[in-house]
Amino acid sequence: MPFPNGTAIGKYKIKGFIGAGHFGEVYRVRDRAIDADSALKLLPIADPKHYVELVEAKIQHKCRHQNCVTINSADVKSVGGTPYACIDMELMTGGSLESLLERQFLSVRHAVKLITDVPFGLEHAHCQGIVHKDIKPGNILLVGDVAKLSDFGLSEEMNEYGKGSGLFAYVTHQPPEFFSSSEITIKSDIYSLGMTLYRLVNNINDWQVKLQNLSNVETHVTKGSLIAAVGWQPWVPEKIRKIILKACASHPDRRYNSVREYRQATDRISWINDWSRITPTQWSVQGTRLAEISITTTAPFKFESKVNGRRQNAATRQFLSSSAALDYLHEYIATSTLS
Repeated sequence: MPFPNGTAIGKYKIKGFIGAGHFGEVYRVRDRAIDADSALKLLPIADPKHYVELVEAKIQHKCRHQNCVTINSADVKSVGGTPYACIDMELMTGGSLESLLERQFLSVRHAVKLITDVPFGLEHAHCQGIVHKDIKPGNILLVGDVAKLSDFGLSEEMNEYGKGSGLFAYVTHQPPEFFSSSEITIKSDIYSLGMTLYRLVNNINDWQVKLQNLSNVETHVTKGSLIAAVGWQPWVPEKIRKIILKACASHPDRRYNSVREYRQATDRISWINDWSRITPTQWSVQGTRLAEISITTTAPFKFESKVNGRRQNAATRQFLSSSAALDYLHEYIATSTLS
């Protein structure tokens, strides 16, 4: 059970519960020494003489980068007679990408933009010899429009062969070789990054429910066929799918060779329209050019396009069924998002 607001932990005073990770809980706290808020991660410690639980803080500090959540300090404190590792971190006021998915629909362009910052931080971690092992929407945090990689609790240093152990990892985002050889490499992180982008562009805000509804889910996870089993939203452009599918290729040799190579592929995307869903049958593009597309809800089902309020008669289509009209609308979005 989370500690109540007002609980004092050394110089910190708990202001609110943020969430729980694999091994501990995160709170918004007030640092009374400098009169500022930060995030404090608390991890129970079996033996205060051994700082094993502070390995996360050491690794995250080693990966210090503008696109990784900053570690301010790490110490051991007693709370109610129980020793805890206390990791003082940068407070990310925008929450996680997972919570953002739960609150709102993300356009494809918005989804890709939100995750463009993360590869810089991950690339830096790899250069420090660190594999993250836990890349997912819940571990990408926002402050303003900037996304940062967080929660290095499962991370570890690679050995001389560029490998980490298969001990602990976010399983549903791991590639087939994780299950066959129990090893992690930078290509495992690339796979996880691709799975994260897949969830974002498809607006999957109920990942665990999706998995529970699949038959043979363990087979799909271990064979790398999870994306094929879950499927795509029909409005996701083909170029975006190809980037994700390369990152999530079942064999590591078919994936991007580095995070930089993956990042460069997303940088080359050329956008035309940023379609946002208003309702399932009505979409729009905001900005200097207000574009709208919609389908009528009664037969004959009409697809209509407007630009700055003016109907584009040449784009109008009629269909005998609502499903055919909806298919056309989705195809229109998928083919007019990118150049």
